[in-house]
Amino acid sequence: MPVAPLWVSSDVTIGENRPEAPVGLHLDPASDAVWCNSDGITSDNTPTLTGAAGSTEAGATVMVYDANGTTVLGAGVAASDGSWSVTTNVLSDETHDLTVKAADVAGNLSVAGDAVTIV
Repeated sequence: MPVAPLWVSSDVTIGENRPEAPVGLHLDPASDAVWCNSDGITSDNTPTLTGAAGSTEAGATVMVYDANGTTVLGAGVAASDGSWSVTTNVLSDETHDLTVKAADVAGNLSVAGDAVTIV
């Protein structure tokens, strides 16, 4: 008995290029110290970092890394306008040099973007 061919349809995302590195990284004012919202000093052990609209591609996963560049401290997904917000895991009470990378929907990882130092 002849067998009819089976056709399967699915959405496939293929990409070979790295996404652009996220830019505009800064400590969210709600996580910053009360007396100055731009000095990077915080008493929040789980600070929130943000990137402005257009700072990375929509739908990309944005990951915050500690100074070693391999320890992921938190992750979030970029909104349709490219803005993003990531609240870190609990950080120790010391200075942290943080960077961000983005992974597009195809899994390509950007180089490290802007850096921010928080105390």
